[in-house]
Amino acid sequence: MKFVVQDLPKTVADGPSKIPPELSDRIKFQAHDFYTDQPVKDADIYFFRWIIHNQSDKYGAKMLQALIPALKPGAKIIINDNCLPKPNTVDMWDEKITRYFPRLRRPLEEKSH
Repeated sequence: MKFVVQDLPKTVADGPSKIPPELSDRIKFQAHDFYTDQPVKDADIYFFRWIIHNQSDKYGAKMLQALIPALKPGAKIIINDNCLPKPNTVDMWDEKITRYFPRLRRPLEEKSH
């Protein structure tokens, strides 16, 4: 299995130095603007980790739309992101911080509409 890790140029710049030598031929780093067409075509899986929660609906949708031309039949899109817990189930300070930006961080039930 091979991986391409994409992020902002500054973020991926030191990525190769963090990879054990025995995995360096399987993991590549690539600067990418997620609002532009996906340059990696025909992958089996596209994994979005901690990216979409920082976007409004409009820009989150734009990121996913930019992926469409790269998709092959049967490709999977996996989104691993933060979701708010039910109210009063975490530390009150943490809850205040995460709920401070209601447009960016909403309960999962609200995002499914």
